[in-house]
Amino acid sequence: MGQIGFININQMDTSDAMLERRILEQAGSYGKQLGRVEEALEVRLTRLPREAVTDFETMRDDIAAARRGYAELTHQGVDAFLNGLRALKTIDPERYERISERLQRELSAKDPC
Repeated sequence: MGQIGFININQMDTSDAMLERRILEQAGSYGKQLGRVEEALEVRLTRLPREAVTDFETMRDDIAAARRGYAELTHQGVDAFLNGLRALKTIDPERYERISERLQRELSAKDPC
């Protein structure tokens, strides 16, 4: 089938590659489709439970960050990272130490970027 934009339909996990291609051609890219869904959901957010709103906002922010080319650092993201790090300390102490040492080196570097 070839390639449509940057998405190679032959490598996608789909049961109907022709249908996927038609959808992309007629409805637009996955990013465009997600944008439309995002806009529609934002209208409904006021009626959803707070947890659903938070989950949606996180997804929206992740998509926006991906569009900008990096993972945006948020309080929720930092909390999730720290919780994962705490769990790793119990599950795999050696790996935790390696990651912890790397973080300390990065944070103590004068110009980490």
